[in-house]
Amino acid sequence: MWRNAALLVALATLLWLAHLASARGKQTFAQNYVFDPRTAPDASLVTPVFELDGRPTAVEIETATNLDNQWMFVGYALVNDETGQAFEVARDVSYYHGVEDGESWTEGSPTDTVALPSVPAGRYFLRIETEGDRTASPMRYRVRVVRDVSTSLWFMVALVLIAVPPILASWRASMFEHRRWQESDHG
Repeated sequence: MWRNAALLVALATLLWLAHLASARGKQTFAQNYVFDPRTAPDASLVTPVFELDGRPTAVEIETATNLDNQWMFVGYALVNDETGQAFEVARDVSYYHGVEDGESWTEGSPTDTVALPSVPAGRYFLRIETEGDRTASPMRYRVRVVRDVSTSLWFMVALVLIAVPPILASWRASMFEHRRWQESDHG
């Protein structure tokens, strides 16, 4: 079983490397926005329509902000303009930093990325809903949509599924031998 598992891991690795090499990573949309939580605490906007071409692939939505010791909630809905099918995701973006007891510290990141798996080709727009601390200063953020990005989640799941049967078989064999030696007259 371990030899077969090793062959399957090698095959999955080759497929994963081919997937990484074939991903185009084509930017299909990028736009800068300003969110002022003092004037619009729950702001919402819709982007212009953009084209996602090719086969169904993963789409990555990146949010890059100028956050400085503050947070921002961003809700995205990637909506197909022709069919109305929506892919929704929500993200908390926060970045805090400071010095405590002479030690510098940071928490979070001003940039966030989320991948939506297997989005079919078509004309899409983003519905963006933002929220933030009502006492915070205005925040600039950039939204970028990238088509055909590489994903590795399926590879990690495949590795786990390939490893489970040989591990269970080895454990069962070990338990059998342990029980067999328990019944032996020789300690």
